[in-house]
Amino acid sequence: NGIEGMPEMTSFSSSGLSLERYNFGTGDGDVSIIHYKVVGGFHEWFSFSDDGESTEAIIWNFLSQYDQDGLR
Repeated sequence: NGIEGMPEMTSFSSSGLSLERYNFGTGDGDVSIIHYKVVGGFHEWFSFSDDGESTEAIIWNFLSQYDQDGLR
């Protein structure tokens, strides 16, 4: 995907959870990677919000930017 370098990391708290958001930026074909990490979390579903957006809205808003050909 051509993304290079270190991501921008932001720490925040939501719903009693400590979270880290890693923004890797934009690569070839306008692809992007944003990774959320629940500090001390396990492989399970966590509900939180980031800037007022719920977990579900974050996922939908990210994925709905793309179709099978890439960025809309």
